Amino acid sequence: MGSFTLFRSEAREDKIHPSIISTIRSMWWIYASFTIIGIVLLSLFGMPIWESINHAMCAISTGGFAIQSESIGAYNSIYLEIIITLLTVFGATAFIANYNLFKGRFRKFFSDVQLRTLIVLIILGVAGLTLINLSFYNGSIWDSLRHSFFQFASSQTTTGFSTVSVTTWPASSKLIMSAAMIIGGAAGATCGGIKLFRFLILAKEVKWNAQKVTSTPNRVIPYNIGGRPIPINEKRDIVNEAAIISFLWMICLAASVFVIMAVTSYSLQDIFFETCSAQGNVGLSVGITNVSMNPIAKSMFIINMYIGRLEIIPVVMMIAAIFRR
Repeated sequence: MGSFTLFRSEAREDKIHPSIISTIRSMWWIYASFTIIGIVLLSLFGMPIWESINHAMCAISTGGFAIQSESIGAYNSIYLEIIITLLTVFGATAFIANYNLFKGRFRKFFSDVQLRTLIVLIILGVAGLTLINLSFYNGSIWDSLRHSFFQFASSQTTTGFSTVSVTTWPASSKLIMSAAMIIGGAAGATCGGIKLFRFLILAKEVKWNAQKVTSTPNRVIPYNIGGRPIPINEKRDIVNEAAIISFLWMICLAASVFVIMAVTSYSLQDIFFETCSAQGNVGLSVGITNVSMNPIAKSMFIINMYIGRLEIIPVVMMIAAIFRR
């Protein structure tokens, strides 16, 4: 039960099959299939085979490691950028949704509430970034749209690939990307962040409370997420878990920002961006993370990355176990 509690704390309780072993096998072939498809497509559009293998693996795993110092921008190819973006979106989609896709259940795939939320957030985020960055790219809507699309998708899926340096982007653009890195992708996927499911739960709770306040006392408010009705007792537990984990996540983020501010001289907007990137397991940087960075800041980012990858509850349990011996 202790292991299962840790499993659930990362919002990974959805199983493709009744058996955990058969679920893991299905996850393996889904993962391998996307990787092979990515390698083939990247190779067809001009990327050398060895580089295609590296980038396909790092795209579907939302890892974001690139073998070029300029990341994906080194290839200057819109086709490669689209392919890698699609791979990262699939990587940020829950495995159970991808399973429905491979089984040809397209209606179930597109009806997945986390996938729909991910697509809506990417559309809204890209639109906002494109308008904000328009002046930065001297009025070129194509350049603004192209780079905004890739960078925001990389942020929302917590991948970390880049086509341009965002260091000189407007502060509002960095703030939008920071929000995307905090939310992250779907629960039950390879991404980081708070997870879309928790974001949806908290957004729904705001709606449910607003309905409760503005309704008559005897009105019965239906609770459902993605078309699935939720009993009131279960709803309370789900909302509490999402609120607690999100609150702890933001507390750790705020504490890290204060620590980095105390030991470096960077602007608040850049520190906030870099901290969101570390704790969201993204990897995008505005230059704070470097070889000669302050050891305290480096240690803080290491802790952020552990929190983002392992989730808050396992880290808190580990710290408690250390102090309680």
